[in-house]
Order: sequence, then C-alpha cells, then structure tokens
Amino acid sequence: MPRTVRTTNDRPLLFCAWPWRPCCFAVVILLFQALQLAAAEPSLAPLPRKVPAPKDNPTTDAKVALGKQLFFDPRLSGDNTIGCAACHLPEQAFADGLAVSKGIGGKQLVRNTPTVLNAAFFERLFWDGRAADLEAQALQPLENPHEMDQDLEELERELNAVPGYVRQFQQVFGTGVTRKGVAQALAAFQRTLVSEPSPVDRYLAGDETALSAAAKRGLQLFVGDAGCIRCHHG
Repeated sequence: MPRTVRTTNDRPLLFCAWPWRPCCFAVVILLFQALQLAAAEPSLAPLPRKVPAPKDNPTTDAKVALGKQLFFDPRLSGDNTIGCAACHLPEQAFADGLAVSKGIGGKQLVRNTPTVLNAAFFERLFWDGRAADLEAQALQPLENPHEMDQDLEELERELNAVPGYVRQFQQVFGTGVTRKGVAQALAAFQRTLVSEPSPVDRYLAGDETALSAAAKRGLQLFVGDAGCIRCHHG
C-alpha cells in the first residue's frame, strides 16, 4: 500500500510500496513524455509556393473556371437564393465579417465564417476539423439544413437541366453534372485562392529587410515569451 511521510511543512508525500512501484514508474514516464511534447514548440515557415492537389483531382484551368462559376451560383442552395459567396465574400477576404453568420432564409448560425484564403494548405477544415480536404468539405454546407439546405439529388437534376453546365461537366469530367464533380470543381477553385507572400513570409524565406526592427521584436515575442505560436503556427 502507499505509505505517507511528513515533510518539514507538514504536507504529506505519497511513496509507493513495492507492489505499486511499476505503476509509479509508468506515471513518471508518462509525465516525462508529456513534458517533452509541451517543450516541442511548433515552428513558423513561409507560405509554400506550390499549391498541393490530390492525384484524383488535378487542377486544370477549365475545372477552376467551373468551380468559380459554381461558387457564385445561388442554385447551389435549396431555394436558389444564396451561393458559397454569400458567406465567403471576396471583398471580406472570403469571409463575411460577421460575429455569427447567417444561412438560408436569414437563419442565424452558431459560428462565424472562416476565410477560404489559403485553405488549400489546411490539414483539417471546419472549426471542428471534421473534413480532411476541400473535396470532403465542399458539399457539407450545401446539405446543412441551416446553411444552404440543398438536396444533392435535386441539385444534380437542376444543374443537368442547364445546357452550359452539362457542356462544362462533359469537358472537365467526361460526365454529366454529379455531386462528386461539383465538390471537385469547388475544391479546385478554392485552391487558387492563395494570398500573396506577406512580409513575414518573405522574412522567413530569407529576406532580412522584409520586417522592421519593431516587427522583428514582435516576432521574437510571438515565438518566444508570449507563446502565441503554440496556437498560431504553420
């Protein structure tokens, strides 16, 4: 059984008798590993120059043009009133500037709209990280009853009734309009929404003149004593 001893400040310390020593050692090892993980600070790197695309959805000009058209088309919503760009406004850095976003019929949602700028580089998408890539993300807002409330079978029927879309899908995918094609085209367009290198990108790439002296001090605080990098990194 654990036995208790008294220290000089009369606070008890627990020591493990023999039968519990393996457990104690295991706890110590786990604590040591946790401290190692906490000590491994994430790092900053400049924005990659090349935008990755999955092998089964290579980026082409025609696919990007189709995705852009779909992104701004209100027919992607159930009542044909809002498109993706209703929440991802180009003039608002592809967000909407609202504390809490609004969906179809003006319904108030529970979260705000994240930007899709540089989403091509994200490892997880949505605030809860439930989508692993842009293709997996693309259709979920369409189907969500509070966001765009669209039935995907109805969407396929509706867009297949548009000769221009039928022609474009045949050109890009060799098929009529499909939900998979919609997702892939939207993903391809969003992969083109990449910001220009910021001053800190240029600095991290080796341009010592990209940041002012004050900005360099701020960067040192960001990655050092202020600890901002623990949540904001990449």
